[in-house]
Amino acid sequence: MKIIYIANTRLPTEKAHGLATMKICEAFARTGASVELVVPKLWRRSGDPFLFYGVKPNFKINKIFCFDFLPFLPRWLEWLTFFLQMISFSLFTILYFLFKKRDRVEAVFFSHDYMPLFFVSLVASKIFYDIHHFPGKNFMYRRVMNKSFGFAVQTRWKIEALRKDFGIPEKRVVYWPNGTDVEKFSAVIPKNEVRKKLGLPIDEKIVLYTGALFNWKGVETLILAIDKISPVAKVYLVGGATADVEDLKKRLPEANDERVVFVPFQPHELMPFWCQAADVLVLPNTGKQKVSLYYTSPMKLFEYISSGTPLVVSNIPSIAEIVDDGSAFLAEADNPMSFAEKVNLALSDAEAAKEKAARAVEKSKFYTWDNRAVKILTHINHLGAQLPSKKRILVIPQLTRIGDLVAATAVFDAIKKTFPDCRLAVLAATQAAGIVRQNPDIDELIIYDSVNRFSLMKKIRKGKFDVGISLSGTARSSLLMFFGLIPTRIKLARKNRPWAEWLTDWLANIREFYPHSTDLVAFYLKMLRHIGVDKNDGKKKVVIFPEAETKVAEFFRGADFTESDKIIGLSITAGYNKTKEWGIENFALLMEKISTAYQNVKFVVVGAKSDKNKIADLRKLTKIIFAEATDFSLEELPTIIKKCSVFICGNTGPMHIADALEVPLVVINGPVDTKELVPRQSRHILVLPEPPVPPTIFAFKKAGSLELTKKALDNTTVKDVFRAFQKIFV
Repeated sequence: MKIIYIANTRLPTEKAHGLATMKICEAFARTGASVELVVPKLWRRSGDPFLFYGVKPNFKINKIFCFDFLPFLPRWLEWLTFFLQMISFSLFTILYFLFKKRDRVEAVFFSHDYMPLFFVSLVASKIFYDIHHFPGKNFMYRRVMNKSFGFAVQTRWKIEALRKDFGIPEKRVVYWPNGTDVEKFSAVIPKNEVRKKLGLPIDEKIVLYTGALFNWKGVETLILAIDKISPVAKVYLVGGATADVEDLKKRLPEANDERVVFVPFQPHELMPFWCQAADVLVLPNTGKQKVSLYYTSPMKLFEYISSGTPLVVSNIPSIAEIVDDGSAFLAEADNPMSFAEKVNLALSDAEAAKEKAARAVEKSKFYTWDNRAVKILTHINHLGAQLPSKKRILVIPQLTRIGDLVAATAVFDAIKKTFPDCRLAVLAATQAAGIVRQNPDIDELIIYDSVNRFSLMKKIRKGKFDVGISLSGTARSSLLMFFGLIPTRIKLARKNRPWAEWLTDWLANIREFYPHSTDLVAFYLKMLRHIGVDKNDGKKKVVIFPEAETKVAEFFRGADFTESDKIIGLSITAGYNKTKEWGIENFALLMEKISTAYQNVKFVVVGAKSDKNKIADLRKLTKIIFAEATDFSLEELPTIIKKCSVFICGNTGPMHIADALEVPLVVINGPVDTKELVPRQSRHILVLPEPPVPPTIFAFKKAGSLELTKKALDNTTVKDVFRAFQKIFV
């Protein structure tokens, strides 16, 4: 998945949103996404954001031109310069992406700024809005809210507010507060050492606030409490802008108290030391403004709770959903007396303060940037690729293998159950297509043409598919989806795959790695979660044609089968992989044992025309009379198998047909992995080698030792298969 994060912000900046943007991008990339951060190219000098924030350079920062007049115009025109800068940045951003078609189609455009998203929504479809402030009602906001497929919020209040104000259902919103680097802030360093490093008094009690000094931050409340806070303590305010400090000193006499210490902006890497140097940390947010009451998710709160230092916080909704009375001292917002009392209590009651701080540290372990990234990316995977029901989906299973194609019908079933109105197309080779022809879930069956591949590519392009799903993982399927211009491309990948598959992996947006010895059908169904299909009960389907029923009835009448006969079906060959065959000698002995033990039993041996010689050899080995069904097409074969009371076969294509028809099965599993392609119905028995032999034949893995393969078949006796038949033939 590619995330294009658009942020109209100066990087680096002393403000918290710059740090949050860099940290979540780093976490997205660490979680496996490809991340491009798009920011304005400003005249103002700035350093390297990666060095400034101590962030790993695992994502790309792309700076887009904009009109930045702030250094040249008077301060009273700041509002105009900011507006021009934001509009120009947004316009040049969409101009940039107009020439990047793949990104417009495939990438998720992510932002906490509504204006860039408004303009991007004009050229791209996958818009995800990370709501930091609550949206307004102007036309730009309304378009962003309508065009965004998903939303992230940092406070629970916003979930209900979005439903009430914009009609956005909760299922489209993911909640996860901001985070922090828990390991950095929780590292225990002796307080004396930290204070020496920062040049702070060793014996002084320090009450600390970090961050900006905007009025909704509530810093005035803390300053006004200074004369009521214990005289042995000083209040340190770290990080405020010079203009804000001067304003506070002009307006509040208490701000000039010698016990109030203003410290200029500090590099973020020093923040863990400041938090550990303090005796009490304070978060005095106001309760008078919505931005503080309901919108904010202060990063300093998560830094505070990670540090192990006791904290005093405003008891307001946005903060109370993170900490409670068990993990912090809760003070009444905007009440200097309340804050003074709680600060003094934290300083005097060391045991209570220690207990609350320890519980806060436990809470902090959940609030990491990685956890927030995983939560959002999971939500994007679930919603971002989720399809309106009329979208077009192309599934590419194994093109020639009948068993794999029948197994894939469970995928078709699951897709149609979730999106009944979608248009589902399936690609299959001529020799195998018959088994899924007229499948009720398939709207279009595309025949693979290895000679006219260019025409095939044009046909896929003409289909204008929204999603391609390769269940085979082949290089061919990756190329077809990519050059077929399918925007969302999902493929199965595996370890130790051929070089051609390695080299074409990048053509898929989403890769799911198949762990061997795993139920393959269940894995196929799991792949569908990327398009919003959560069904794990997909059902295999094969079609019984009326005209085939007529032909099969005539066939059995011609072979002297009656209505009272119990038909036992046999498949004695194994398609393309002859090493899986149990042997005609064993089948001959098995038929004789069954015929001796049961009356009114008749046998039909199914196979392709190429199996006629082997079936003729079987006739020479037994006196048992049986019908030979080798002149039937793939469309007609299921009708024969459906007539059987029991079907006996190896782990091959006919097994999957019988499984889809829920015909009782005896499967001579031999060397095949017992956990991969197995029957899904209840009435089946896998006959395994005794003593056991490690499997050598797998769905997506090179076959193992021929010696072990032969041993697995040799260790499967006629007696074992007959015993299994007796159990299921009731």
